[in-house]
Amino acid sequence: MDGFSYLAVYCIICGGPIAPHEDFPESRFWFQEYRVVYRSGERVRLSGVGLREGPRDSSPLHYSIPVDPSNRWDDKDCAFTHIPVRYRNRQEYGYAFHEVCWRFLNDQYPRRDVSLRRLLGVLRSAPPSVSTDLIYAWGHGYQGLIHVNTTDRYPWDSSGFRIIDSSPTAQIATSNPCSAEAIEDLLNRLHLRPIWSNNPVSPMHRRPHHDPFARLPLELIEEIASYLPTNSMLSIRRVSRSFIPLLHSSTFWSTRFQPGGEREYVFAAIDKPKGWDWLSAYHQTNSEHISMALENKKRVWHLINILRQKIDLEWSGDSTLLPIYRSRLECLNWSQVHCLFMDRSPRPHPESDRSIDAQITRLPSHISQVGVSIVHDGNETYVGGMQFVSPGSKRLYLGYIMKEGTSFVDVDCVKGLNVSVGRRGVHALQVVGDNSLSPWLGCPDAGLKSRRLVFQDQIEVLKATFDGFKLLHLQAWGKKTRVPLELRRHDILMNHQMWFPDIPSPNMHMNELCFVGDMEITHPFQPMTYAQFGGPGGAYLPFLTGISVLFGHDDARKITPMIGIEFTYHPHAPAIPLSSQKLWPRPFRNAIRKIVRFDIDGPGGEYIEKVYPAVCIYPGSREFGHGLKVSTNWGRTGEFVPTGSRSFISPEPTISDAEVTTGSVSRSSRFGPTLPAPTESWYRYSKAEIAPGTVPTGFYACLDHSPSRRTNGDCFKGFGIISESVGDLVDKKEGREFPLRLKGG
Repeated sequence: MDGFSYLAVYCIICGGPIAPHEDFPESRFWFQEYRVVYRSGERVRLSGVGLREGPRDSSPLHYSIPVDPSNRWDDKDCAFTHIPVRYRNRQEYGYAFHEVCWRFLNDQYPRRDVSLRRLLGVLRSAPPSVSTDLIYAWGHGYQGLIHVNTTDRYPWDSSGFRIIDSSPTAQIATSNPCSAEAIEDLLNRLHLRPIWSNNPVSPMHRRPHHDPFARLPLELIEEIASYLPTNSMLSIRRVSRSFIPLLHSSTFWSTRFQPGGEREYVFAAIDKPKGWDWLSAYHQTNSEHISMALENKKRVWHLINILRQKIDLEWSGDSTLLPIYRSRLECLNWSQVHCLFMDRSPRPHPESDRSIDAQITRLPSHISQVGVSIVHDGNETYVGGMQFVSPGSKRLYLGYIMKEGTSFVDVDCVKGLNVSVGRRGVHALQVVGDNSLSPWLGCPDAGLKSRRLVFQDQIEVLKATFDGFKLLHLQAWGKKTRVPLELRRHDILMNHQMWFPDIPSPNMHMNELCFVGDMEITHPFQPMTYAQFGGPGGAYLPFLTGISVLFGHDDARKITPMIGIEFTYHPHAPAIPLSSQKLWPRPFRNAIRKIVRFDIDGPGGEYIEKVYPAVCIYPGSREFGHGLKVSTNWGRTGEFVPTGSRSFISPEPTISDAEVTTGSVSRSSRFGPTLPAPTESWYRYSKAEIAPGTVPTGFYACLDHSPSRRTNGDCFKGFGIISESVGDLVDKKEGREFPLRLKGG
């Protein structure tokens, strides 16, 4: 945020800075006073109240805190210690938050203390954003403080997070949520009025006989309404006159300010007045009437509610788990998936220490129900726990147990789990039964989808790893069907890879022999993505007007990688999904070194007939780049390579079957020719043909997403062609219009 002149650490609860602000000296102590929850050895401790004084502090990433939680920074004879708040060391590390936010969190637990161990576990699970300053990238974005760019980034791309200094939320966040002046102003605007009857009488004869609520006493109707959101109550009164008297019920409107009510934040931490006109209080606390301080209090209170839901999750433990037999595991195939932060990296990753608990269990031989608990973090959903129910209602628990938010599906067996996994955790699961497929449990849209954990028979053993509130890693053991050699490449793509935005449909020919480059077969997080530029069944081909290939720069590796492909369409084209318009790992304009464009007259009947992917070899480098050549039905050719590269057509594609996985695990496989070290840059094109009777309608790519990459934008590790049977196309060149007969059609 503006106004902070040195490296800032932000409150992990509200997202506001913990530092003095030069533009708001009156907010000095609310910004500066903080506490730290930290681990010291095996103990979890809460600090006293410290004071952040800016550049005079000894270290921007170590906080000086009173050891005694009852002490403040200005107490005499106060003992202090220093705790790191960005990266943990072996013995001590912590998370800082405003003293005000801690008081609000305490208010959420009037009958018991906040569990410091659970609090620390949840806070450990909040990934820091990729930024110089330390602000945590919760899915809720602190209600607008952090902008999450989902339009032109893949969901797992951490570069999409940034602080918005000019946003309305950023202005509100500078206001003290505990401002006494804000409450006094509200009290002055509210008028003490005669208390309306808590039980206003509505004569029974005025209630229509067809009203199902007409025979209920008003006290019971009032109780029902207290559990409804205000908008729902206002809607239901239109169909049931029994709810109309509640519009003038002081008791009903007072429930809006009680714990769990939509306005509970207003009088939190203060005594609620008696004898008030609560309807007037409700109107006076609408967003257009309240001060910025109360607006910020509302924001912080909402964030703490989200945090409390995570703190209150109950760990299932090991009491329901079934023993496993190591000798049996050695006879089984296994597969795994995990979120991006657990990815391999040659250097420490800021998100690499969030896993807390792992469980492994044998699954019952008979399972009648599967339950999945969903945890919300802003707009994102994560799997928080799983339940496997045997006949007789015996339950096996993995992860966290939730009183609410668990969905169950009936199953005959569990042959596998389709998984949607993203940067921070598993978003959703889909249960694969015997000739059955459940709906997605959770929201799968933000994750890579994979069938990797599907087996021939029921899963025998399952291992799950969780952080403070969500599932990070799944590993399953079972029997895999042996795939014939000629189908293994197709099986790898369709049943082992991790796809975005979805797993390719069966009518999409993946043309495995045309794939060039690297493909990680069993990597737990390997993004594969595709752009169906021709649309389903070639529906968009008559509107295609051009293709552009983007090349980036990677000076460290001395290569010019392909970093994206874009497609343009006729202005009168139907609404074409963004996912069909580009194949672009990370669209940083400053990462683009060259754009090569080729025009296509789709409205005139021209379409791409052949595609030749290429591998580029660079002198003095073991790295590979990629290129592309296309030819159309009109005999026109476009070549997409960086300037100065030589090229030639490979006599035939060479793919080593020995490198293709045949069992449960395998190393990386390179599809395409094995090439010698060159003395100059050149491209080698594959001569493989696409499936007979089909037309190219899409491209797919294996993305290089490595956290250790030092490049301005990701690039393609491998590249392939999607084709489909599209029926008859129309050629309008030179005034001719006739159905084109496709090769093999």
